[in-house]
This record gives sequence, C-alpha cells and structure tokens, in this order.
Amino acid sequence: MATALFRVNGKDRLSWSHKTYGEYLAANYVNIHNLSVKQTLQLLTHTTDENRVVEQLYEVTAWLASMKKEILKLVSDINPEVLLQSDTAIWSNSDKATLVDKLLIAFESGKLFNTAIKRNLYAKLYHPDIANQLKIIICDENKEWTLRREAIDIAEGCNVTELANTIVEIALDVSQEYYLRTAAARTISIIGNEKSKRKMQPFLYPNDDDIDDELKGSALSSLWPEYITTEQMLDSLTPRKKDNLIGSYQWFISRLDFSSDKKELLQALHWADKHPEHANGSDELYKLYEKILEAALHNLNDSDILRKTANVVFSIISSYHLHLIRKKDLSDISRRRIIESIVLYHEKDCLKSHIPLHVLIRPEDFDWILVNIKGKGSDIIWADLLLKTFSKDNAMEIDKILKLSESNSSIKKSIF
Repeated sequence: MATALFRVNGKDRLSWSHKTYGEYLAANYVNIHNLSVKQTLQLLTHTTDENRVVEQLYEVTAWLASMKKEILKLVSDINPEVLLQSDTAIWSNSDKATLVDKLLIAFESGKLFNTAIKRNLYAKLYHPDIANQLKIIICDENKEWTLRREAIDIAEGCNVTELANTIVEIALDVSQEYYLRTAAARTISIIGNEKSKRKMQPFLYPNDDDIDDELKGSALSSLWPEYITTEQMLDSLTPRKKDNLIGSYQWFISRLDFSSDKKELLQALHWADKHPEHANGSDELYKLYEKILEAALHNLNDSDILRKTANVVFSIISSYHLHLIRKKDLSDISRRRIIESIVLYHEKDCLKSHIPLHVLIRPEDFDWILVNIKGKGSDIIWADLLLKTFSKDNAMEIDKILKLSESNSSIKKSIF
C-alpha cells in the first residue's frame, strides 16, 4: 500500500492518488471476469433508463469500451459522447468515423447539446477521411444550423485545415444563421489558411449584421499581426455593441499588449492621440487606452515615445477627458518630462487656447517652473503655471515671483 497509487486521507484511511487508477481497475475487473453485456450495462446505466450512462461512471465506461468491442458499439449508440473520454488511439479509423456519425446523429435528434462536450476532446476523432465526412453536413443547408455548427466544431477540434475554404464561405454568407457564421469565423481564426483568413477582412468594418461583434473579433484574431498592420487593426476598433458579452471581440482587445515592442507602442500611441474620447469611460477601449498609456510611461527615456506620450496627454487634456490623467499617480520626473514636451511641441496651441495644462502641476513644482522661465515665447505658459502653483501664504515664493517680474515681462504681465 506504500506506493504512489494511494494517499493518506485521514486516520487509517487511504484513497487513490488519482481517480483514474480506480476507474481503470474497476473497468479491468469487469473485463477479466467476463460479465455479459447485459450485466455490464446494468452496472453502468441508470436503473430507470438503460439508454443513459451514469455520469459518475463515464470514465469507467470509456475504459471498458476500449477493452471490449461490444461495449464500444453499444455505448456509441446510447451515449456516444462518453467515448470521447476513452483512449481512441487504439481505435481503427472505421471506429472513429462511426463515432463521428453517432455524435452527429445524437446532436441532430436533440439527445446532445453544444455545451455537453469540451471542444478539445474532438481531436480524438481525427481519421484520414474526416474532411469528406464533415463537409457533407457542413454544406447541407437542409440540416439544422446547430448540427452544421457541431460539424464545424469537430473540424476545428481535429484541425481539418482542408475545410477552411469551405467554412469561410459560411462565415461570409449573410443568408446563414448568425451563430453558425460566428462559429465558422472562430474556426477560421484557429485552423484557417492565409487565403481563408484574408477573406475575413470585410468584418473589420462597420457591419450591422454582426450583432455581437463576434465576426469582427474572429476576423481580428485571423488577420493580425500576420496580414494587417497594427495601425489597421487599431483603426478598426469600435466600442462593443454589447458591453455584457464576453466573446471573441472582447477577448481580442483584452489581450493586446504593446509594452515589449517600440514600433507597435508608437503606433498604439498614434491611435490614442487620435481618440482621446476613449480616455474617459470604463469599457474595453478605455482599458486598452489606459494600458497603452501605462506602457508609454515606463519608457519615457526614449525620446520618440516621450514625444508621442506628450501628444496623447495633450489630446486628453485638450478634450477635457481628465479622469485618466487624474487617476495616474505619475512620478515627478515623468510629469515634468511630459509638461516640457507639451510646452515645446504644442506652444502655439497652448497660447491660443485655454488648455488646462495645470492639471499636471503640483505645488512642489514651483522652483522647477522658475528654472524653465528663460525669456522665451513659452514664458507666458510657464508664468501661467507658476501662478497656479504658488502659495499666497508663502512669503518666499511671492518674493521670488516679484523679483522675477522685474526682469521678465511675461511674469509681470501675468501678475499685473
């Protein structure tokens, strides 16, 4: 008993270290004792329904099916999905083709539903002729769309790439059921070839037929980054049509990360600069906007990224979308670098418009601002910031301002 097969489970109690050991040995016991098919079924099925295997015995049944052909045939008729738990590597191609047929029959009759099977288990069904077997169902418009969707899911699970060009046409066909099209589009994003993936490009643009943005989400996963640029991808992003839906579009946006590639981060900052409206909100695009800005703030030592970040911050405060800026706990160094860049590259805009640049200023910036007043045209901007930081109760700061005003007309004009 002192082996890896068992583990201590309380005083004087042992249990299997993994349920599979017990399930295999139970099936093996039934097999070597030559129980009849009828006796075996009585052990495995519900007492009130001989056509339904007890759920807790699915794995035992799967092991038995791999040991006895009679059980394999019988279970494939009553509960074919149970056999996906078994080791199909020892099955013949004919057995696998039969199980595919049995599963599709169960879906068509309503005995099985889409949520009953984990899609990754379908990989066990692959056999050399599966593309032809599934294509008949996928292309038959007289069949229920739910059955055709399941055939597409099996094609995806078995990585049947030769069906990609057939499946993408279903995704593109507006006369097909929407959820059949979304299943087809998702499958293309996973097993599609270049030709089929490129055909998904129309879904990037506004499309009233795409009621859940699921076609767009799969198209983006299919096309980026291999077949469209980061700029094209970002320009296609729009607010989600259904905020409460967690699907392919939401998933695609949530996994975007530009922190490790300077070129992509610059393109992302260019997009953020054009869309300051996304700096205010709580949706997925707001989260993306925040993620882009966060990545940029960690790379301000790069002059290109600093300038682009300053452009983004200027766009945000110019549009009065100040929530994100106020939310960020910027270090003094980061804030001051951004302010200097804004004044340098947006001096004319700051002078002709009332830009609330002071939202970036803190009281401790007083002496730093004084240093930046150098008798240039930008002094008007710095003077305005200075007057928004000094304390009326601080005699030293007032004295510094008055002395500076004697030699600097911008300061004098701002004060008087």
